[in-house]
Amino acid sequence: METETRGDPSPREFYAPWRGTTVNEFYLVVGDRRFPIRELRNLQPQRGPMQTTFRAVLGVIFAQAVVVAVALAALARLDTVSAVLWTIGVVQALATTALIGLSAVRWPPHDELWATVRGRDTLLFSCADRIEFNKVHRAVVRAITVARDNQRGW
Repeated sequence: METETRGDPSPREFYAPWRGTTVNEFYLVVGDRRFPIRELRNLQPQRGPMQTTFRAVLGVIFAQAVVVAVALAALARLDTVSAVLWTIGVVQALATTALIGLSAVRWPPHDELWATVRGRDTLLFSCADRIEFNKVHRAVVRAITVARDNQRGW
């Protein structure tokens, strides 16, 4: 009995499609961009810049802290330093610290995956979700390893 085959077998997938990103043994596909695995050199994960929203939140927090500090200084000049002023100052400091911490968790910098492609440094993938970023990064490393092993004939 003859076995019928149709075309080449489908490429091994190292990362299944998630938000438009796929890694197989031949390509890294991110949205509408496609990068040949064999052309990726100097793969480098990096932290991206601070998000714009986080910068804006830090600006608002700083302005609010300045306003409260000026108001407390004015009240302290009018009256002697009292327990109420100290309480307001401590509550302000705690609230500012909490807001900065919450903002950093809510708007973390993106992780970025860079590589040299055809002689140019290229941003391949960027994601704020560190778990998904690590999955893609590991998949690309596996795909590069398989491509190099296949090239050597192993």
